[in-house]
Amino acid sequence: MSSQTISPHDLYRHITLGHSVLLLDVRTQDEYEKGHIVGAVFHPLESLEPESSIEKIRIAYPFLPTIYITGNSDEQAQEALQQFSKAGYDYLVTLQGGTPAWISAGLPIERTQKTVFPFQHQRKNLDVPLESEVENNILSIDQQIKVIVGSVVGLGTLLGTFINTGFLAIPFFVGTALAYEGLFETDYIRQFVSNLYWNKKAK
Repeated sequence: MSSQTISPHDLYRHITLGHSVLLLDVRTQDEYEKGHIVGAVFHPLESLEPESSIEKIRIAYPFLPTIYITGNSDEQAQEALQQFSKAGYDYLVTLQGGTPAWISAGLPIERTQKTVFPFQHQRKNLDVPLESEVENNILSIDQQIKVIVGSVVGLGTLLGTFINTGFLAIPFFVGTALAYEGLFETDYIRQFVSNLYWNKKAK
């Protein structure tokens, strides 16, 4: 089986779009509890039992899902992938750079009690604030996007209705930009909001 990888931002889009994602975190318990991807299942490499895990997956899911694997490094994730592959599981993808790359990309993490096998279907909504955003008392990037886009569309519609129809170009432009992002899975709006003054200051 050829090895496949996915970037942190692509995996984030998969989850936020509602795709069924089974994400295994094969780091140690201490590493997991210090910060992990929202919804990641704790399944340490040191006690990995692929055959048993596959049986539980067959019970929990009506159709075999792709298993996404994250670790402290590409090598650690690849080692787990190889074990699952040898056990006969074909739908395997590793997260490029592992959890450290996810955190470096500024994507949501949580510090909670570990989720272990047997598991239930994982949360698909990552619209939660990063701990740094909570500490600095600001909205998460995703919340800011919703507020900004909603405000711009609403203001443009009001101005276009009561002042000048030319202002209707504003909500049209914003809607077109969102459609483009959805069709081509780009991340320009998020990058723009992330680079706003208050977000840079919070970092």
